[in-house]
Amino acid sequence: PPCSLISDCCAGNQRDSVGVGPSEPGCYPCPGPNMNPIALGSRWLAYAENKLIRCHQSRGGACGDNIQSYTATVISAAKTLKSGLTMVGKVVTQLTGTLPSGVTEDDVAIHSNSRRSPLVPGIITVIDTETVGEGQVLVSEDSDSDGIVAHFPAHEKPVCCMAFNTSGMLLVTTDTLGHDFHVFQILTHPWSSSQCAVHHLYTLHRGETEAKVQDICFSHDCRWVVVSTLRGTSHVFPINPYGGQPCVRTHMSPRVVNRMSRFQKSAGLEEIEQELTSKQGGR
Repeated sequence: PPCSLISDCCAGNQRDSVGVGPSEPGCYPCPGPNMNPIALGSRWLAYAENKLIRCHQSRGGACGDNIQSYTATVISAAKTLKSGLTMVGKVVTQLTGTLPSGVTEDDVAIHSNSRRSPLVPGIITVIDTETVGEGQVLVSEDSDSDGIVAHFPAHEKPVCCMAFNTSGMLLVTTDTLGHDFHVFQILTHPWSSSQCAVHHLYTLHRGETEAKVQDICFSHDCRWVVVSTLRGTSHVFPINPYGGQPCVRTHMSPRVVNRMSRFQKSAGLEEIEQELTSKQGGR
């Protein structure tokens, strides 16, 4: 059954409880380190939804993961072939009434239930804790959009970890494979979540091997994202709060710089600034 998510939001001395579930729709159960992956900002709460509700779906999100490299495709194909052969053996043993060594009846039941499961992985729902207040949030086709900030697809696999930046406008998510990390910019709309715009700013790629992500964190100025895995590794990615390619201009300054305008590009002000900086450094 869908899990029940209870998150305690502390604001000063006031302690509110916001519940999601336990009836459908609810949280998508994640097999990763966090059973219920959530991200709690200063006001918004993001969690992994178990179904995509079209009437609440925001504009944008991730339409699909990037094309995998040759190595990752080979690994995925090998695992798929192994899974297929295992299922053939299970079907044969079910017909004969016996189970192979190392396979339990629970494994067969879990696989059969997963094939019939109506749950959809990779969906993110963001709710406003101040608007909801105390009580239970039910995101369904019959419910209104009060308290729902955004509702969008983020991955094709189950979401295992996510985090807000300090302002709460950026959200980074990852799935159970741990290959790609998606950075979204959430632009709210006062009417409903269906009018909200979710811009997919970045897809940060970690590597070819699978890894379980333990934690994700933004820097205070939102120019760096750090991802830690259970393999004992941490990966640092340069980003811009407004998107775009990170460069010397955006990450060698002690402060966050604005997006470069068309006038700056056409006038060549970036090249002039770099020349002046190099001359001052050579003195």
